[in-house]
Amino acid sequence: YNITEAPFNSLAFRQVLATAINTSEITQQVYEGYATPGALARGTIPPSARPWHNQSTIPYNYNLTAARNLLSEQGFSRNGTGGLLYPNGSLVSFKIYTDNDQMGNAGAANLVASFLESLGVQIRVVEEPLLQIQGDYGSSVSDISRELVVASSNSSFFGLGQLDIQPGWDSYFPWSQAQSTWLEPASA
Repeated sequence: YNITEAPFNSLAFRQVLATAINTSEITQQVYEGYATPGALARGTIPPSARPWHNQSTIPYNYNLTAARNLLSEQGFSRNGTGGLLYPNGSLVSFKIYTDNDQMGNAGAANLVASFLESLGVQIRVVEEPLLQIQGDYGSSVSDISRELVVASSNSSFFGLGQLDIQPGWDSYFPWSQAQSTWLEPASA
């Protein structure tokens, strides 16, 4: 997601996403156990590379009750059919763009959709080649910059990919220099 766009520009809403998505289940169902959930990996850094972890990052574990409570505290509500409503009364709905070039991305995107649907979010998964997603992001007619994206990045330096909602540069210590956290400031 693009943290300059609403509702992703809200720290509290990003915390909802962090606690509503079960990366351990994605590991098991999509990758047959051959992936490391971000809560364990601290972003794109595998547990075996401990000196490179940013230990100040906050691990958000799956907790649907906490996610629902955070939504309620922010003024979100549900309509008669269980759909999640913004404080202004409009329905919360997103597209999840996912690249169909890499095995597992569509499966992961569909699981993310199911986790968010359990909150009442209306979701549609859009599968495209990664080059099209990149082109859409640069296009002035596409809405992708205001939506969610599930795509793969290869971690050739460490040899392992990770499942996380945090960008890698926020949990990576290049040359032992601390990086700022993804959570604050919200306008970053």
